[in-house]
Amino acid sequence: MNQKSTQPSALTPALRRRIIGVIASVVRRTFQHTRPPSVPAYPDAIPGIDGHIDDLVRAVRESDPPDRAKEIVKNSCPACPHQYPSRYCPLQARGGCVLYRCADHIAPAIATVLEEFDRESSASDSREVCHD
Repeated sequence: MNQKSTQPSALTPALRRRIIGVIASVVRRTFQHTRPPSVPAYPDAIPGIDGHIDDLVRAVRESDPPDRAKEIVKNSCPACPHQYPSRYCPLQARGGCVLYRCADHIAPAIATVLEEFDRESSASDSREVCHD
């Protein structure tokens, strides 16, 4: 496992929007539709995913690439309001929620957004140091 990230845990609103956007894009590509005929409710859609963003980012930042999808599911499922205390998930019978079904594609997409954000932040920090 990678070392724990030294990045602050609080995500900016702009970064949260970027992550939600990339997740939505991954889900659309995975299910090969541009828009569902009606907007399904969480957990079959992205709108409710916002409550998982911090867990998703933590799993991606703190896991090695091959383990990220497993860590996403491992950390998100217990926080899901649909999972029973006994760890029974009523959504499993129909394939699970969007997060569960798409974790293999969501993990690298989030990693890419975070890497881009880190590069942008580093470049911004370097420019500020150079101008002091």
